[in-house]
Amino acid sequence: VLKVRADDTEKEKISLDDKSLLTAFKHLTDANAIKQFVMDLLKCRLLFDYYVIKQDNRKANDGTEVKWAILQPKLSNNSIYAKNTFQTDKESKFNEHLVMVQAMFHVSHPSRIYKTWLQDILAYLWKNRTQTKDEDFDKKFLDELHHLAHGYYEKQQDKLSYPNVSYFMLNYVDYCLWYQWKETGQDKDKRDEFFKKYAPNQNPSAKELKKAFDKFVFMHRSSIEHCYPRNPEDDAPKVESDKLNQLGNLCLVSHSENSRLSNLLPDAKRGKVIARLNSGRSAQSLSQLI
Repeated sequence: VLKVRADDTEKEKISLDDKSLLTAFKHLTDANAIKQFVMDLLKCRLLFDYYVIKQDNRKANDGTEVKWAILQPKLSNNSIYAKNTFQTDKESKFNEHLVMVQAMFHVSHPSRIYKTWLQDILAYLWKNRTQTKDEDFDKKFLDELHHLAHGYYEKQQDKLSYPNVSYFMLNYVDYCLWYQWKETGQDKDKRDEFFKKYAPNQNPSAKELKKAFDKFVFMHRSSIEHCYPRNPEDDAPKVESDKLNQLGNLCLVSHSENSRLSNLLPDAKRGKVIARLNSGRSAQSLSQLI
């Protein structure tokens, strides 16, 4: 909360290290300042509860899929239930996008200690807390999250190849693909054009491919898969390391999925991925699909 309330120059002076915590609070000496901090703490907690993603157990229908939602508590007949924050009074066309981009941030930074993206989001919400009820706040919030994501991308231009590529960069590619897919709406021609552009080797009419994009969910995955393997089987030719390790040949999957695909060639991997989709499970990476 100290960082969230501070301006950019003061923010750099505040350390979240527990050894520096007492020093950070030294300026809170009088009773009014302490009361104001407690009130601001409660306000920040409300902003966090209302506008930051949480795991949504209501939708979890199998043990392997993690669903996310932006929820707020509502009171009805003396009982409290959770309702989508951006679909309380009206249907927001940005609700799904807001959930996906925050989920992308969350799974890209698994450490629970330092979550810079969360500080950045809370700082934006704090600064704009009087606008959260505005009719177009969902659009403004999404624009800010996109701006934040692009800023992270710009700062990580040196992490575009294996082994230095960050989880964020791999998940950001998936989010950009998902976002452009969503922008096609239900227009068949636009969706076919999407696959012609990004997946020219795939059948643009394949139902399992479209379902994969519709059902895609960001999850905590930490194994970097080379789509064209580093050590291909059947004496297949190896690819030069600079091309093999570039971002376009990488995707983020689970350790078990990486082991399952191992050194198979792309066509064989595609068959296993399609079989996974046909079994009803979701895709682990959209960039892997294309």
